[in-house]
Amino acid sequence: IARRDVPNLGPRTWDILHAGMRWAATHGTAKQLDAENRFHVAAKTGTAPHGQAFQSWLIGYFPFEKPQYAFCVRSPAGTAKDSAVPIAKQLLFSHDWKRV
Repeated sequence: IARRDVPNLGPRTWDILHAGMRWAATHGTAKQLDAENRFHVAAKTGTAPHGQAFQSWLIGYFPFEKPQYAFCVRSPAGTAKDSAVPIAKQLLFSHDWKRV
């Protein structure tokens, strides 16, 4: 998704997905991932019921304008906003990313 090279995905569909992932990272359930917009992240969260609890995930890439890095985090317990996003934030900010 990050680099438009998805087979059978038209340009308009890609534009919608790309913008939606950016919106989720700035205004949606992933907005706490990069609240100060340091990395210009695009992301999508997901939460699924698992018995009486939840499990969640977060996928994304950055920088939004010219993607160079992608990530995926799964949390075996909790919602994406409360579990997967904080895990990803810790990982994201614990590394010195080099811009290529």
